[in-house]
Amino acid sequence: MRRLGDVRSESGRLQLLVLVSAQLCSITGCLFVTDYFTRTPRKLNAFRSFASVELFHFTVPDDTVVAVWNLITFKEQGGTFGDNCPDRNVTVYFRSGAPPVINPLNTHFPKDTIVPGSFAVTLTWTLPNRTTGVFNVTSPLPGDWFLAAHLPKDEGKISVK
Repeated sequence: MRRLGDVRSESGRLQLLVLVSAQLCSITGCLFVTDYFTRTPRKLNAFRSFASVELFHFTVPDDTVVAVWNLITFKEQGGTFGDNCPDRNVTVYFRSGAPPVINPLNTHFPKDTIVPGSFAVTLTWTLPNRTTGVFNVTSPLPGDWFLAAHLPKDEGKISVK
């Protein structure tokens, strides 16, 4: 996985903190174990190409009953909260087994193309500098799960401060 350089944009730095919790039930049916996994926040960029997408990898244990992804996105600008940054939705895709096939430009695939199943969540801003979202999967497939996140494509507008 390639980490993008520190590119500053008008919207400031947006970072995504992903907290994953998986609830396990043993074969005997009486024991519940909860595991928590966290990932380091990463800067999100506007979609320009697939290199602009941040990819996260998780391993869901066998016998997982419910996997819950708690998503927290916040604005940061110059080391402080970016209260003056514009509100830009964050799109997050999930897929089991391989990275998700995404279509952020809403183009059409050829009609004989099979696109493997993935799930998408759009996070909208609920607070001045932070937003949250939850994605639950009941009886998820065990093994590798991938999450891809990006900001919407820049519209090419320049604004005066």
